[in-house]
Amino acid sequence: MLGTKAPEPPPKAENLKNQPDGRNPPVPPPQNKEDDAIKPNAENEVYKLDVTQSDEIVEAKKEDVVVNPANVVKLGNLDYIAK
Repeated sequence: MLGTKAPEPPPKAENLKNQPDGRNPPVPPPQNKEDDAIKPNAENEVYKLDVTQSDEIVEAKKEDVVVNPANVVKLGNLDYIAK
């Protein structure tokens, strides 16, 4: 037993002392350099959606819907329309 050292505290305990709120520092998420990298031409890759013919049909259908008040059920602050 002569000449043996006392075990050192784990490094986790040292990290707890250095943090103001007593928690360990957050673990950074894994990085994939190809997928997560911000590309310099990122603004050029934004696609603008134009109104298509199908969008116009949906808008027209929304205007034609007639709701029968007998089929509307109050659920709190939500209305459920039975079909």
